[in-house]
Amino acid sequence: MLELLNLGQTQLSITGGNWRQQYAPEYDAITVPFVFTTWDEVDAYMESPSGQALVEKAESQGGLKYFGLQHRGPRHMTANKEIHTPEDLEGFRLRLPSLPVWLEVWEEIGAQVVNVPAPEIYLAMQTGQVDGHENSLSSPIPVAYGKYRTT
Repeated sequence: MLELLNLGQTQLSITGGNWRQQYAPEYDAITVPFVFTTWDEVDAYMESPSGQALVEKAESQGGLKYFGLQHRGPRHMTANKEIHTPEDLEGFRLRLPSLPVWLEVWEEIGAQVVNVPAPEIYLAMQTGQVDGHENSLSSPIPVAYGKYRTT
């Protein structure tokens, strides 16, 4: 989506955090998993000098106009087994978005990160290329019926 915006092939988009990682990773505390516990904390960060620097950098480097945060639902995992502790993720093939900080955190926890484009998640789970993926339940990514659990 960022590429389409930059090429002028689309004019408006609701995106995830990719723009923050692409244009201002040094200010992007929001994308780091488990740092903030509420949307009020995230909103306060975006109003802080660091949050404003993030917005300014995205506008100056990427030509993006920031309108505000999209408050999505909590993050969940869709998996082929129940996951309750970090130990359950040891060697677990987890599909994640290609956000460097996410890859580092989940690998450190013990997951084996697999790069699969979002439209191919369902097939990757069906064929066993991945054991699961991390997303919000409001995501349009389909879940295989009856075989996978959301935790």
